[in-house]
Amino acid sequence: MTPGLFEHGLFAIVTLLMPLWAQRQYRVLLNEIEAGKADARVNAYRRTMAVEWSLAILVLVRWGVRGQLPGVMGAGDIGTAWWVGAALAAIASVLLVLQTVVVLRSAERIGQARAQLEPLQSIIPASAREGRYFSALSATAGICEEIVYRGFLIAYLAWFFPLWAAVALSSVVFGLGHAYQGAGGIVKTGLVGLAMAGLFVLTGSLWAPILVHAVIDLNSGYLGRKVLGLPAGAAAASAARQD
Repeated sequence: MTPGLFEHGLFAIVTLLMPLWAQRQYRVLLNEIEAGKADARVNAYRRTMAVEWSLAILVLVRWGVRGQLPGVMGAGDIGTAWWVGAALAAIASVLLVLQTVVVLRSAERIGQARAQLEPLQSIIPASAREGRYFSALSATAGICEEIVYRGFLIAYLAWFFPLWAAVALSSVVFGLGHAYQGAGGIVKTGLVGLAMAGLFVLTGSLWAPILVHAVIDLNSGYLGRKVLGLPAGAAAASAARQD
């Protein structure tokens, strides 16, 4: 169906306002952590979940009104491509979990993971309570960001560009939405977005990318809390305990 005023407005929100909002929220989080404010991370997680669910619900309601919901959410025909995509999503999820297990069993890999994750320390949970909220945030990101960035954005862009260009542009927008993580964060999340878009196009359903996206975020939060919570020099002892 041809995009209407709703789609044009949502496109502007996702591509223009969301990156600015994320950048501002990141600065607020840093200031609150520096000021020693209790629940700074939890409050940031809550705000993000509220915004992402609001956008996703708007998209779902619009799809429902237009009769698009069953097809996009994978309730239509399930063929070979769907099963291939589902298998790839399952394999990727298992490999991500195994990777975390392998990292936590090696002092060297723990050190490498610490170096990679330290720039994101402000958004990674540091306590069990923050970990629970981050898990909820991870599930939210898996569901809502796939609905918005893959389900909505690719369909919107495909009205104006070939599918390959819509996939590429949606991945760029997804990366820019994480600009608060720096240039490296834009590239990494853009590539993740490209992989999720590939799963979506392959299966014609959002379920596979939702699963992988949620597992990626859950894994990152768990691994980050583990390795960043270790005192310097404690990596070898932690790895030994894993044995």
